[in-house]
Amino acid sequence: MGKILTPVLIFFLLLAACADKDPQLKMTIESDPEYELDGGTPRPAIEMENSVFRVRVATKKGGHCGIESGILHYVQKSTGTDQVAAILDANYMRGPMIRAQITHGNSDSIRVKIEFQDLPDRDSGSGETDNAGSLAYTIYPNSPVLKIEYLERLPQPDPIVDLGAPGGERKIGGGFSAGSETRLHGQESYHNGELVCHPATYWTSVADDPRAVWESGPDGGGALAFKNHLIVAVASASSGEGYGRVVPIHKTGVRGGARHLKLLWNTGIEFYCKPWTDAEFGRSAEIQTESRPFTAYLFCFDDGLDAAIDTGRAIAGGWR
Repeated sequence: MGKILTPVLIFFLLLAACADKDPQLKMTIESDPEYELDGGTPRPAIEMENSVFRVRVATKKGGHCGIESGILHYVQKSTGTDQVAAILDANYMRGPMIRAQITHGNSDSIRVKIEFQDLPDRDSGSGETDNAGSLAYTIYPNSPVLKIEYLERLPQPDPIVDLGAPGGERKIGGGFSAGSETRLHGQESYHNGELVCHPATYWTSVADDPRAVWESGPDGGGALAFKNHLIVAVASASSGEGYGRVVPIHKTGVRGGARHLKLLWNTGIEFYCKPWTDAEFGRSAEIQTESRPFTAYLFCFDDGLDAAIDTGRAIAGGWR
């Protein structure tokens, strides 16, 4: 494990292999100077970059385990703006990164697989360890798209959270931000275009979601679905720059993906891969037996929400 986490430039920056497509395409795995494993080995931190963006995946305080890992910086190179307010692609029920390994790299793409540690929940006090998991990120030359493969999780509701700063607009809590905007594919045909924010559930396919503003929608997503995906983007109202999400809609026995969607104050989104099962909701654990991998996408943009939704449709229509 120690060798994997030693600071090293994996794939020698791809040098000549990338020069003809994107000389800035690269990925490194470094040692995190602030967070270590029990034996003193540093946790990994990952830098991903192409001509469009620069991303850092690392660890910070937070989550059920006391520390969590996710995207801590997402800089759009055209403007120099960091799209992160707190963390993107977080899961507060997931442990922190324990190892990372680049599994593929050439001039067309670079992929890193990340494993998360099975630490006890700090909040529950039970000592239970059910926070392991794994995912993979892939970047492409000259592309705004970050591909995310959610590979494995133990049976949990799995809330995936993007708490960002679209165009540098930073707001967490207290209603929708006036400085930024949210747009979804199909929103004009979904409850007359009305948007509601956290803690309310904007969309759900689960019939007894107690936080839902409206009754559950069809399993396929109804008006919000584009080729079996939800497409959400958030942007600065003044500059039109921001980031977006493309997430498959869960279908039992067919694919994993979103079953609930919340809108986070015009700064990001939160989606759930499985229904909650705690006593408040009166559900049994049996509803969470299915846990299928799925692939979602993040992307950045600087040309407004209309173009962002078009980009999301292009991704959902068949990204590599």
